Amino acid sequence: MNSDPTLPLSNTVAGRGRRPPRARRSSLITALVSGLLAVAALPFALATYQILLARDSLVDQTQLTHLIAARASADRFATVRGRLSGAVRAAAQNPFLFESPQSAEAGEVLSGMLVGDTQILAAATIYRNEDGEDVLVQLARRPEAEAIEPAQLQALTGEVLFVELAGMRLLGRAEATERPGLRVAMFSSASGLEALLDAQELGTSAELLLVDGDRPHPLSGSGELPPRLQAALARPEVVADAFTQEGANGREINAFARVPGSRWAVVSRQPADEAEVAAASMRRGAIFAAGVVLLMVAALALLAWRRVVKPVRALLEWQHSQVPGERAEGGDLAQLQTAFAQIQRMQRNREAISEVFLGRYKLLSTLGQGAMGSVFLAWDPRLKRHVAIKTIHLDALDAALQEALARTLENEAVAVANLQHPNIVGVYDLIAAGQFAFVVMEYIEGGNLRAVVSRNGALEPGEVVHIGQSMLRALDAAHRAGLLHLDIKPGNVLVPPRGELKLADFGVAAWRSEVPDLVHRGGLSGTPGFIAPEYVAGQPPSERSDLYALGRLLLECLTGIPQHLPGAHTNDLRREAGKPVEFTERLLTEQPALCEQIRLLCSERPEQRPASAEAALVAWESLELGDGPERLAERAEELAEPLDLAGEVEIQDRVDYGGIDPEASTRGPRQTSAGTTRPAPGDGAGTTRPPPDPEATRPPPVYDPDQTRPPPSR
Repeated sequence: MNSDPTLPLSNTVAGRGRRPPRARRSSLITALVSGLLAVAALPFALATYQILLARDSLVDQTQLTHLIAARASADRFATVRGRLSGAVRAAAQNPFLFESPQSAEAGEVLSGMLVGDTQILAAATIYRNEDGEDVLVQLARRPEAEAIEPAQLQALTGEVLFVELAGMRLLGRAEATERPGLRVAMFSSASGLEALLDAQELGTSAELLLVDGDRPHPLSGSGELPPRLQAALARPEVVADAFTQEGANGREINAFARVPGSRWAVVSRQPADEAEVAAASMRRGAIFAAGVVLLMVAALALLAWRRVVKPVRALLEWQHSQVPGERAEGGDLAQLQTAFAQIQRMQRNREAISEVFLGRYKLLSTLGQGAMGSVFLAWDPRLKRHVAIKTIHLDALDAALQEALARTLENEAVAVANLQHPNIVGVYDLIAAGQFAFVVMEYIEGGNLRAVVSRNGALEPGEVVHIGQSMLRALDAAHRAGLLHLDIKPGNVLVPPRGELKLADFGVAAWRSEVPDLVHRGGLSGTPGFIAPEYVAGQPPSERSDLYALGRLLLECLTGIPQHLPGAHTNDLRREAGKPVEFTERLLTEQPALCEQIRLLCSERPEQRPASAEAALVAWESLELGDGPERLAERAEELAEPLDLAGEVEIQDRVDYGGIDPEASTRGPRQTSAGTTRPAPGDGAGTTRPPPDPEATRPPPVYDPDQTRPPPSR
């Protein structure tokens, strides 16, 4: 009879208290919903891609439109500037103006310029004397430009200025003549420039600005330009550009073009959202459609949950409660696969076992099967009772190792048979011959503590006291005989609906005289999480090592937190053993004596634990049992409900550093023979209720129970 499943100590430490969360079981509904979403997502992915392409195309097209508008306005600004500059330059080259600037002919030339170009509002010749003062020589201006003062003409330079005077927007410029100190200055109307900055063609949200340097011209607009636009304007080699960038009010499209021959540039701006109206409409439609699809997926998922997932999970729960074995890791799909595999193996085993006898014992079903051996439920026709038979696999190992395993199984049977204690599973018979051996043991109806705690969680204090007292009695008997169990854990404690609790599986047990050799060979025997700290540290195990493992077992029963640490390294076990035992405030308040006794058993240092199982039992017998035994028997009765199915479960039970088979996880032949079989859901031969008595039902082809050997036809 074996123990609860324990994987080899390998890579990581599984934290105590981790029950398989419900979330991990949602793979079936997750798969259904994922499939529905995948089918629905494909057209939406294509639509989204098309929307993105459309949006990018619209933005690119809008950028190009703004760039064209900026260039057109810049070219028209250059035309207006050029016309004024041409008129000023022609006047400065007229000999009448610089040879005799005060003459009537010169005055007629100035007046003629106003007549020849209706945009010119005022023209003047200005002389700068030796003192640096500007003196007005002659002035001609239109009647509507009477407000233009000579001083304003005198202020003009060779750079074209865009100014507002007397309510008029003007362009002004001056040009030097060939006569030193004499220059011609003119103002022309700039009213037409306002039309050049009209952005109606680009949309109501667009604007055209005249920029002087890297800032808007005062007569065109105000405010700061976006940094990227300022940086582009600061680079003289960039004549024109268009791009989309994040602005103060979100993404916007920017374009600019320089006015040739000046510091001016025309900037075109528009929020990008306005350029994405069509794409935004497409997005809104897609979002609405996606919402409708999600609602449909949710409705289908709810229907699948009710019609598929819930029935499947109910089936899995039933299968787990009926068929021996550990619950599969992973989600619903993995559990379904494991369940089908178990049922198939179960059927094959039923067919194969139905005609098998081991000696006089008729095999009925497989209770557990591992890499090295098996445990069978059998019928003893002579004594009319069910028994559990532990044996090693035949033809699975080389002859020498198989013979060593047979000897180990024989040694275990002899050791347990000599104990003869009500709290230890009894051994009835041993048949051994060379490479073959099997042990006939007491069959315990019900389940083990691993199954009880897995099903119910934390047990009541009275139940924990009952478990502690029973196991201390069993350990006291074993220790008095000189035998260390070395693998105390919930899976090795059998809980029958009637009678005493039983300690099972002495497969890794060692006589006290064997301990030095055990330490000398190195490696650990036992289950991670229940191995005593001194043994992990390389010291010899002792009776107190079994007490430590029992303390961890009782801690799991009281708190419901698994102490098993699958996949742990030796260093991980040392760190875990050094952590203090923790109880909830409620337990510390309501059960201080029980918590203290468990804490003593779990002490890191052996000398801090009770001196022996007998000494610990004295303290435990003072604790109140209440209805603990009855309540625990009721839980075992729940596990012993009649089975319609029975099968085998492959297990990898104990750990061993230095054992023969890492998957069998034992410490040599002695351990391997016991460490390879395990009834389920936890282990031990007493995890399921026996099938109906063959003598009562006689279902064909079951043998005649009065027979002591199979009929000749078989």
